[in-house]
Amino acid sequence: MSNVPARYLNPPMMAIGDSLYQGVRSLTIRADMMRLAAPLQVAEALGVGADFSVPQPKRPIVIDMERWIRDFPDLQAISKALAANIAYWRGMPKSPDGRAFFENISIASAEFVGLYGENAQLGLTWQKAHDWLEAKVSDDLWKQLGDLDGLVEAVQDGFDLATFVMALNTRFVLNPQGPGGPDAAKTATPVEQVALRKPSRLLVNIGSNNGLYEMGFEVDLVDFDWTGFDTLIERLDALPAEVEHIYWNGLGKPSAIANLMPVEYLAFFDTPRPGHYFDNYENRFGFTYKAAKGDIVKEMDQRIAKVNAEMQERIRSKAKTPDRFHVVDLYALLEHYDAKHDFKNTRRKVVMPNNKRLSNVFVETSPWPLPALQRGGLFGLDGMHLSGVGYGLMAQTVLAAIGKAEGVSMPRIDLAQLYEEDSLLDDPPRDWSYLLWLWLAIRKAWAAGGTPDESEGDVKAGKALMMPVAAAGRRVR
Repeated sequence: MSNVPARYLNPPMMAIGDSLYQGVRSLTIRADMMRLAAPLQVAEALGVGADFSVPQPKRPIVIDMERWIRDFPDLQAISKALAANIAYWRGMPKSPDGRAFFENISIASAEFVGLYGENAQLGLTWQKAHDWLEAKVSDDLWKQLGDLDGLVEAVQDGFDLATFVMALNTRFVLNPQGPGGPDAAKTATPVEQVALRKPSRLLVNIGSNNGLYEMGFEVDLVDFDWTGFDTLIERLDALPAEVEHIYWNGLGKPSAIANLMPVEYLAFFDTPRPGHYFDNYENRFGFTYKAAKGDIVKEMDQRIAKVNAEMQERIRSKAKTPDRFHVVDLYALLEHYDAKHDFKNTRRKVVMPNNKRLSNVFVETSPWPLPALQRGGLFGLDGMHLSGVGYGLMAQTVLAAIGKAEGVSMPRIDLAQLYEEDSLLDDPPRDWSYLLWLWLAIRKAWAAGGTPDESEGDVKAGKALMMPVAAAGRRVR
């Protein structure tokens, strides 16, 4: 498993983790989004961007939420785009740039266990993902998934769309040359690839899918799942000495996630006192609908704060080289930019040169001739993953941790440039709010035991678009 070509050895930096490091936005895994991911922003700020490659597939991995919303209500155009995506990924594409390995090998939906591979639900190696696809997806199913109606039917029949996306993603990220790639690319887990390649710095973002995501996406007050954490720390601790620094991201603050919004519309204009909560919250976007009292959301915050503290303690106690580990405080980052709970405080927002104020309120858009982006902007359309500017803030926080650990000054991230490069912020889909509230009404009807009347307006078309997108969100995280 050690046949790594020399040109891939000893890169300045690598990154492993989940969707927040892969650069997922609006439940979509797409080349332009991965170029805005926090690890690449860090690499470019450090002057090593040319040595830090990221996956650049020619098509989105099945779901393309923002484009499909732009195409709505033209379901034929959406289905045509879906067919092209499925055809591309069925062909087991190679990396367009010919690379056999990437420096950012973060994979959406990864959990602690997945990074080193033992007992993972899917198994984060090329071989395991390939075997899953071969066993689970027949020729007829491939054809069905390439049609929007067929995809909706498959989801309704219980097809695990989210794991399907994860398998395609894993297969490309870890071994972009396919069956002819190096053995190390085919059989190594993310941690094993790091051990073989020996980067000077390793960035790690993992743990959101062990409890935090369920809190924000499903409004579930779950117990944090520590399965695999201690072993992962031991595996990272055992990395070769050439890996001089390991930067470990803590978890973000649940109540500051955009998807957890007050049930009472526009309640954030009359925000609670600092440290207090709204009476009721709901998952503004999701597959199912759920609401919770403010006390429940407060408990979520308290649990994740305790998890972050325990992570640091476990790292100190488990690692034989604890000085290599540096914890990045993302909880404090989200807390600082929590305009949702302190909306009139401009310090909680990011002000762009055009005077647009970006916040962690759920993103809303307006029809022409009003300004397209009405509010929000630090998160994408799913309310769970960050926008390009949001990832810029994450990158800035990581850079601050690097500067502190290594005793060097760090440059600032150009947030205005990221705003211009982010198509969601620069030119948001104007029909988004209409579809959001339509899908919210459908989900509420299901939660109440009812069935939406598909003969009314765009209910049928909205369901056909939003159901598979939201279904992918059950694991694209």
